[in-house]
Amino acid sequence: MNEAAEEYKGMMWSSKVYGANCSRKIRSFLQMHSFSMQAEWLGTQSDPEAQMGQAKQRGQSYDMAKQRLLDRHDGPSKTVAATAINLFDRFILPRRFTGACYQVTMTLQKYFSEKHGITTEAVVGYVNDGTDDIMISHGWLEYEGMKIDLGLHLVEPLIS
Repeated sequence: MNEAAEEYKGMMWSSKVYGANCSRKIRSFLQMHSFSMQAEWLGTQSDPEAQMGQAKQRGQSYDMAKQRLLDRHDGPSKTVAATAINLFDRFILPRRFTGACYQVTMTLQKYFSEKHGITTEAVVGYVNDGTDDIMISHGWLEYEGMKIDLGLHLVEPLIS
């Protein structure tokens, strides 16, 4: 883990501010849902009758991509993939949970270590969406060449 990630991890776990509250919510969610290698998300897919047109196609494409991801992995890698999918589908996306890449990264790292004995690497770096020259600080996990980044799915609207 790089020095910035280690420093932030220490601040996050000892803090009583918003970040620590987010971490508690994520940890609580992870503990309430027993993520095993039998990915529970398979039974939570949307009702096809409720979707229409392009939305239905995107949903089917996403479901197929998740299945391909899980099919490519086994053992701890599959646990990491299934947990990331479950956390994204059941917590982050429904709540439009944004602006918490560090909290999600550090909380997942701790969860994998304590619950599954899986060692992941927290990475703190920068991202750029290509629309300008601004680089934004961002955090994600890496495990055996797999990048676990659940924080770039939605962007917060600009306040003008």
